[in-house]
Amino acid sequence: MIIKTGTSNIHSPSTVRTEDRPFSDADLVCFSPLRWEMLSQRSQHILGDRTQKQRVFFIEAPVVEFIDSWWIDVNQNEWGVWVVVPHVLDWVNDELREAMRQSLMNELFEQFAIATPTLRYSTPAASPSTHYSKFSALHN
Repeated sequence: MIIKTGTSNIHSPSTVRTEDRPFSDADLVCFSPLRWEMLSQRSQHILGDRTQKQRVFFIEAPVVEFIDSWWIDVNQNEWGVWVVVPHVLDWVNDELREAMRQSLMNELFEQFAIATPTLRYSTPAASPSTHYSKFSALHN
């Protein structure tokens, strides 16, 4: 499993330690069925403004592909938002695909030292797939 970023192939966990961050607010993690590009400019602007106070991760719905491994693309865009795109296998059953997605999210949280985020769901369907019971959650 690999996390691909816009600046390097593998994101080093040692470069993003929680104590090195200048933010006082908890990270904001948004789960969405939409692609970042499909959001309204107003929504992008609102999330972009949040990056002045906290890290913002926008997690898109997984790309389901006929591939032999799974990974996530993580890129910080011009708004300062980290856009996360999971890539999972299409030739496995739904249960295994969901386990892959959960594994990718666990890896993301570990690699980026996301310890106590606020979770935001833009769809009720996203919430059962996240098993971060120790985190606070905001639902639309």
